[in-house]
Amino acid sequence: QILNDVTLLFYFPFDSDRPLMDFSTNGYYGYTSSTYMMSNGRRNEALLFNTSMSYFQSQCVPALRTSIVFTISLWVYPVLGGNGGTLIHF
Repeated sequence: QILNDVTLLFYFPFDSDRPLMDFSTNGYYGYTSSTYMMSNGRRNEALLFNTSMSYFQSQCVPALRTSIVFTISLWVYPVLGGNGGTLIHF
């Protein structure tokens, strides 16, 4: 379980009635580039996109603009073959 403490900047579990809402104490919102469906994920729910150009984006997180050290964790399950793509972009 992830605890909401001062080091957690955002947490998008994608498994609620508001799948694009950040469940940390910061309350950021996420956006998608296209229509998505909810799908069974590694744990609970996940986003399933309908095109290869689809993406999820969080609103600006000012703390990531500093020189602090941070970790990003995510589960990715590609369901279609392809030539790869960008998973995280700053």
